[in-house]
Amino acid sequence: MLAKRLKILKEIFPNYLFQEGKGEFITFCPHHEHHKKKLQINVKNNIFKCWVCGYSGNIVKLLKEYATHSQRQEYYKTLDFYSQSIEVDLKEVN
Repeated sequence: MLAKRLKILKEIFPNYLFQEGKGEFITFCPHHEHHKKKLQINVKNNIFKCWVCGYSGNIVKLLKEYATHSQRQEYYKTLDFYSQSIEVDLKEVN
């Protein structure tokens, strides 16, 4: 799943560095212009933070703003959003 996430992030942010041991993807922050790559995306924990402007949050927030619909859907599949279900006992609903 990590490989699929990286593939999608590489499409969205082509200028990147990847630190495999940490599972972190580092690129330019799309919120501001800066000469260094300061947007750090933790691919394992699905969180991100820019160390210059403070833009941060869950990776879903970042994808909503900068990824295409198909890229978002592919990334969400790696997060198992579609495989999680809630079982409801219909006797208790009444």
